[in-house]
Amino acid sequence: MIPAYLLDLQLPQVFSAYSTTVDSYLLLSTSDEHIVDADVQKVSGFVTATFGQAEESAGKYFAVENPTGQPYALLQIDNGIIKSSATKKCDCAIANSASLSFIEFKANAYSSNASTIQKNYRKAIEQLSTTIGFFDDYLSTSGQDIRSLRAVDAFVCFRHGYPRKTSSQMNYQVAFAAANNGIPLSFVRKKVL
Repeated sequence: MIPAYLLDLQLPQVFSAYSTTVDSYLLLSTSDEHIVDADVQKVSGFVTATFGQAEESAGKYFAVENPTGQPYALLQIDNGIIKSSATKKCDCAIANSASLSFIEFKANAYSSNASTIQKNYRKAIEQLSTTIGFFDDYLSTSGQDIRSLRAVDAFVCFRHGYPRKTSSQMNYQVAFAAANNGIPLSFVRKKVL
């Protein structure tokens, strides 16, 4: 069942071409959590005693800090709501009554080759933009905009220390905001709700 604080996002309709059971791919929490994109299970989720501990210990996680204890949901998009490998999409998103954050993990990127690094950035940005586009496409049919429903942002999560912060990141952030109607892009691995 989709919680009341997410109903205005119209998730079943936004993802109707990909899943009839969107609610099966929502994980709910009111706590601080670490999110990982598990190598074995091939889906994003909260770290638990049986899920994602290897990724967490390797520093391949995204931290959610929830000091107010408000409810929020993790939307398992890649290999959850959208199973098709042919469809570009980000790994997951977190949403509460005030915000929607799209997350793409690139924690397994290791190459120090400049063209490979650029390829990783571009692929992550394309996956995030495409997923935001699913919301834009559906909501525009009713004259709505995702940005009027929530504060929207996006994150690319490389492993800790890779790649080093460079001026190229600022260029990607500017281009992403321009292409996505002002949605900010961040390379930090933490969101405070």
